[in-house]
Amino acid sequence: MLNNIFIFEKYLKKNNLKKKQINLKKKFTPLRFFLFILSLFFYPSSIYFINSFKINNKIDYNFELYLI
Repeated sequence: MLNNIFIFEKYLKKNNLKKKQINLKKKFTPLRFFLFILSLFFYPSSIYFINSFKINNKIDYNFELYLI
């Protein structure tokens, strides 16, 4: 679901947990934000850490996805 809604870049880092840095920059719409929150529940095996969260005509997500 996340792949169909957002265009994002993945930066692979060398880590034991297969850590991926994902940067999302999109215009803020309530539907996209709602679907983003919903998509977190479709991956229960993953832990999302949201580092920074800014709303300024755009929403900037900087979070790290740890694949377990």
